[in-house]
Amino acid sequence: MTKEKELLFVEHVQKKVGNRIVLKDVSFKLNKGKLALLIGSNGAGKTTLLNALSGQRDILQGSIHFENHLPTDRSIKTTALLRTKTSYLASDLTFPPHWHLSEICHYGGALFPDFDATSFKRFILTFRLEKNETYQNLSLGEQMKVKLSFILAREVPLYLLDEPFANLDLETRVDLVRLILSETSPDASFIIATHLIGEFEQICDEALILKDGVIKEHLEIESIREQSQQSLIEFYQKEWRK
Repeated sequence: MTKEKELLFVEHVQKKVGNRIVLKDVSFKLNKGKLALLIGSNGAGKTTLLNALSGQRDILQGSIHFENHLPTDRSIKTTALLRTKTSYLASDLTFPPHWHLSEICHYGGALFPDFDATSFKRFILTFRLEKNETYQNLSLGEQMKVKLSFILAREVPLYLLDEPFANLDLETRVDLVRLILSETSPDASFIIATHLIGEFEQICDEALILKDGVIKEHLEIESIREQSQQSLIEFYQKEWRK
């Protein structure tokens, strides 16, 4: 990978949750404009890794280099930088129940300088939602649509999505994939943690396989198909679901 295209360089990252070291030694690189699937079983550390990459949680050891900035490992500067450069769909993201969708849009603009209110409104229309609806009156699937609209409305280099298909029907999943392909910058990168590998395999470039707190493989999905004559999910189930 060339330095001109490199967006993210994660080097020997360790992260502890409670008394347990969840991320033991995570290292990988991600180029600009790439979509990567983060794959692993429950408890492998996918959410913990996304928390670290978003700047939401400090790391125990190692460093995260972003857009060729010099590594500052566990410093406050690193977490502040990551928070401004990433948009994170966290599993616990929510909004006040009584807020209308228009208020959520206003909140995004007040909180993030890179939030594009026009994009948020367009995404809401794509998902067939009304701006005057209140968050508490939406179904779980509709609430997820609002969260995705909120996250994708930020104009950042890296989007981190933790199980973005949770509670979504097939039609909405198709809409989400369409949003990712057509409504974000060609230079934007994604790391998507999901168990629904087949839903994203056709649009993603790379796969990060996380097991026992370590990135075991970082592969180009097209290479997997060409060399093994298998889909990504077939390869993963055969090689790593043991």
